[in-house]
Amino acid sequence: MFTRIFLLIAVLASTGTGAQTFNSGSTGADGPIDVPYGQTITYTVPPDGIINATTVTVGGTLRFTCNAKNTPVYLLATGDVKVDATLSGPSTISVSPTGVASGLQGQPGGCGGFAGGEPGVGGVAAGDGYGPGAGKGKTLAGLGGGNGAYGTASGVSPPAQQGLAYGTNLLIPLVGGSGGGGGAFSGGGGGGGAILIASSTRIVLGNSSRRIEAGGGSRVDNDAGSGSGGAIRLVAPRIEGMGTLSVGGGSPGGGLGRIRIDTLDRSGFFLQGLNAGTYSIGSFMEVFPANSRALDFTEIAGTPISDGSNPVPVLLSPSASPNQSLTLRARNFETTAIVPVRVVITPPSGPRIVLDDTVDMAGQTTATKMFNFTMQPDTLYRVHAWTR
Repeated sequence: MFTRIFLLIAVLASTGTGAQTFNSGSTGADGPIDVPYGQTITYTVPPDGIINATTVTVGGTLRFTCNAKNTPVYLLATGDVKVDATLSGPSTISVSPTGVASGLQGQPGGCGGFAGGEPGVGGVAAGDGYGPGAGKGKTLAGLGGGNGAYGTASGVSPPAQQGLAYGTNLLIPLVGGSGGGGGAFSGGGGGGGAILIASSTRIVLGNSSRRIEAGGGSRVDNDAGSGSGGAIRLVAPRIEGMGTLSVGGGSPGGGLGRIRIDTLDRSGFFLQGLNAGTYSIGSFMEVFPANSRALDFTEIAGTPISDGSNPVPVLLSPSASPNQSLTLRARNFETTAIVPVRVVITPPSGPRIVLDDTVDMAGQTTATKMFNFTMQPDTLYRVHAWTR
């Protein structure tokens, strides 16, 4: 299952809306990125996720090594971004998962996406996938692992097992796809990553073999779930070509991801092959909106958490108490808002712990909420939070 966009965009005179000024925010400090035809280059994502290029020219394949916080990829350029080879053959920018699910672990997600659930071991239930739309793990009663969701839910795995759709058309905040549930003998497929590409001049996708992709990972065993597609956002005064944007879910039946295109000139667009609910087009020309809403953790199980971390891995020592607490911080929501939030604590096996509550902003731009929960010592959990 896939989502594809073919872009036929007229070359316009520099008048009217096309003449408006847009700044991608790139400092140019990372210089030009050039991927020669037939080559694959893997670029290490900086700690903040932001790549400050001058120009980007991809004739082969550009992939990414995720940073420690697994942030989305923000590929910014002062000049043109071209996914276009002078010779025949595909040219690709990809944040799709690169690892595989196995009998030991779920497939890692692409950068900014979420991993698949862990396999069942020794007769225990398999682990749920990770992320807001995670599929549930295979149950001891025999229900197979569910597929991950994002822009759409899966229609393939059992309804009780599949993840639920989430996210917004604007892709604010930018977030990737969710993982499928683990099976009895292998983990679930990982969710597609998330990438924002912004150019101060233009983005060019030469023809249908020129691709930007954030696909989900496929399951490797029939009783595991596939990951959902991820997120692609393009921001530039002009976007040209007949390129393919792909946010398909893993096979079979992973949910579709989301696509957002923001440009100052939309005349000449020709779109086909789109699936309702997975894409939107507009002219919201802000790469990093001021005062963006955010949820993050300040403390989990007595350990301070660095700013902006979400999700967070947590491992209690064998002698630690199972009764713990965490503090969630909400920022830049309306000061009159009662923000519905969900904290999810996912173990390697069995169902995840879901804590639903609200954060009362009470006239403030920043407010916190404490949650109490129980987790097993000497077990690695991953803790996430998002709005409901």
